[in-house]
Amino acid sequence: MNVGQLEAFVVLSEELHFGRAARRLQASTPNLSKRLADLERELEVRLFERTSRQVRLTPAGALLVDPARRALTELEHFRAIAENAARGRAGVVRIAYAPGTGQVVAQLTHRLRASSDLQVDVVLEPLISLQVIEAVRSGRATIGVCRDGSGPGLSRLVVLRSPRNMVAMPVHHRLASKPALTSADFEGETFLHPDASVTSLSESADVLRRLGARIEIRFERFETETEVMDRVAAGFGVSLISAAFGERNPRPDVVVRQLTDLPSEPLEEFDLIWRSADRSALISFVIEQARPLAR
Repeated sequence: MNVGQLEAFVVLSEELHFGRAARRLQASTPNLSKRLADLERELEVRLFERTSRQVRLTPAGALLVDPARRALTELEHFRAIAENAARGRAGVVRIAYAPGTGQVVAQLTHRLRASSDLQVDVVLEPLISLQVIEAVRSGRATIGVCRDGSGPGLSRLVVLRSPRNMVAMPVHHRLASKPALTSADFEGETFLHPDASVTSLSESADVLRRLGARIEIRFERFETETEVMDRVAAGFGVSLISAAFGERNPRPDVVVRQLTDLPSEPLEEFDLIWRSADRSALISFVIEQARPLAR
């Protein structure tokens, strides 16, 4: 059995006329007849009843038409995958992503899966930001989405940015009732900040140090945004966050207020990162799908 035989069977089942079917297949009528005869011999079943006036499917032929169509469709799908693989546009896309980037990752995954030009399986792995960077640099992940993804050997596309000028505090904090605050209001307060084992982001710590108020910066290992809010709610300190961070993590026991005297920097940035040396068609297509998400 071969593709030509299946195509002849399906086309003749639709036309029920040897001349029209042969023209559709760009074949001669004798060639069409031979394909069908070979198929019937191999299957050991008669597919058509032929008379000088009429061609019609036998009961067995009617039963086999839809499976034959499905087989041809699967074969076309197989060919498309093979062509994409030959062009480097097929494979497994492993995405390592940090807490807070799940929305971007979900949108990118939907775009990749919806594309008819790319045959991929998407594998997701949640990590903290420094682990995301290492996973991409080592080749364990195809791309990463994390905070501050700059570094040697890596290229990046900023997919999210938001000013880091909000303070999260317990709902019963002494400043919680004020709609807007300045750095002077926080004199004597403890600011919680991720330590270097979690993120390489140092800008916000530098900004905190430059605040006019005398404050304490307490570095802790936060692996998720939820942990930050948990520590804040429990009264361990307040935390400098972005508005987007607060929107992603609404809590009845935490309030978020703007610091009106902070400069426009630093920004909370989420980067999509990949190895600069990776110039494959697959990675190019992934980046192409990610660009519309940047904002």
